[in-house]
Amino acid sequence: MDKSENSSIDINSLANCLRDEVKTLHPLSDDCCIYRVPQDIRMANESFYTPKLVSIGPLHHGREELKAMEEHKVRLCLLPPNHQLDTHKDSHLEAAPTTHGKMDKSENSSIDINSLANCLRDEVKTLHPLSDDCCIYRVPQDIRMANESFYTPKLVSIGPLHHGREELKAMEEHKVRSLEHFLQQTQVSLEDFLIFIKNKEEKLRNCYAETIALESRDFVKMILLDAVFLIEVLRRYSNLELRGVDRIFTKPHLLVNIRLEILSLENQLPLFILEDLFKLAGFSSLNRLCLLPPNHQLDTHKDSHLEAAPSITELHQAGIKFKLGSAKHLLDIRFSKGTLEIPKLTIGVMAKHLFKNLQIFERLHCDTNYVNEYVVFLNGLVNTSKDAEILIQNGIIENRTWDSEGVSTLFQQLSENAIVRYYGSYYWGIAKDLKSYCKSPWHKWRAILKQNYFNTPWASISVIAAAIIIILTSVQTVCSVIAL
Repeated sequence: MDKSENSSIDINSLANCLRDEVKTLHPLSDDCCIYRVPQDIRMANESFYTPKLVSIGPLHHGREELKAMEEHKVRLCLLPPNHQLDTHKDSHLEAAPTTHGKMDKSENSSIDINSLANCLRDEVKTLHPLSDDCCIYRVPQDIRMANESFYTPKLVSIGPLHHGREELKAMEEHKVRSLEHFLQQTQVSLEDFLIFIKNKEEKLRNCYAETIALESRDFVKMILLDAVFLIEVLRRYSNLELRGVDRIFTKPHLLVNIRLEILSLENQLPLFILEDLFKLAGFSSLNRLCLLPPNHQLDTHKDSHLEAAPSITELHQAGIKFKLGSAKHLLDIRFSKGTLEIPKLTIGVMAKHLFKNLQIFERLHCDTNYVNEYVVFLNGLVNTSKDAEILIQNGIIENRTWDSEGVSTLFQQLSENAIVRYYGSYYWGIAKDLKSYCKSPWHKWRAILKQNYFNTPWASISVIAAAIIIILTSVQTVCSVIAL
């Protein structure tokens, strides 16, 4: 072999290195009972064997996507006030020897109990108190991993959950410009707005499902800039005269993307701060969109569950009429005397984004389940492009984006992760009545007669004429028989 210096090996150094590696090994033990999934099995379905919400034990500890649950662990481990740990100054937890050998007795193998206990107490002190005001959440990790980019803002951060991300900083300048324009429209000073938000800081922090690490100064500044930005977007979108020279409203595609992002579950501010700032500035109140159906229509039968309704085509074949709903509430679907009344649903580029985020918000925050049940109910109605086309022709669906096939596909996608209760469903009674109506032979016969023989005026005249001829022929035949 080449005996040059580059090819030589320090045998002693290599041997010592290997000995050090051996020393770091934990002794084998008969107590071993927790394993990693073999790689050949894991590779067949990586996500199935990988935790997405919480790490238990050391094998997945410290993974970035699981850190959100660490705060909840600390809350569960709150130390009771009258039962403190023994904190003798020299107390150390020595590693216990195993039956197969002794662990390393170096200083690194001991744990300073006092320091560890104080560290945990400090973590507890940094937690923001839990509050009933909580209404803004992160998307659960199992849902996020299925489509990471769908739930992650790419242009603008609203609120603290994505604040400070490098790729979103370009929009911060525009927020400051929005503040400048906002202050020009009001007599209220910048200092008054900051004081107003500072006085509501605790309530604002309580609205978030996790502790916000921002200092008070940074938090108040962020809330003001983000709130004013949202207010200006809403005002300028509804009033052409306010737009002027604007880098958002002069770029339609940018505006559409921003509108999508301010609908994201994690990109939110509490509604009360927008309304309060709006009123403080002297503007009229913000309009609120109410989606909830009227209380009198809620079926709360304990044994009720959401059954799949017949499709629109099946309903059409049973003679059910479709009528554009007059109700102001999107979810207020009614069925009475053979007529299914559905409020108008506009399907554009924002529909999927809006419904997906509303579904997750309802799952995390609400006691009711209206939006998820609405999506599942419509998915049962609109199975095919033909179903969608019937609703479009009746003016119930205004389709601005996809073809009829795309509309049915949209409802299928929305219902994939929908959480549906198996009792107290709002749409249970409607689905039950629709099925009952479709089972009636009389309704089907009447529908066939009307759709096949009385669908046009000329067809109706032809059927009536044919009936008259048959009747006259029958009369003539009877008369001839009598004459004989």
